[in-house]
Amino acid sequence: MNVQETVDSLRKVLERDLQENGQSIDRLDARVDRLTGRMEEGFSRMDARIDTLSSSINARVDHLTERMEDGFSRMDTRLDALTSAILNM
Repeated sequence: MNVQETVDSLRKVLERDLQENGQSIDRLDARVDRLTGRMEEGFSRMDARIDTLSSSINARVDHLTERMEDGFSRMDTRLDALTSAILNM
């Protein structure tokens, strides 16, 4: 086998390896693209769930705040009545 035959043989092996590796890389790229898409969909769903949860929590806090304000108003009315009764004794 002469030098040219060796070079040609090595070139064929390298070309085959490059082609096979290129196909593997293309498959990996496709898998990464699919996984990226799935991750983005998952993040989108998670964002929607967080928004829903946040809205629900805010509504509950607003409701509790209203109830506390009503309670404080009733306490103020009772304290005013008590203070008036004590001062009128």
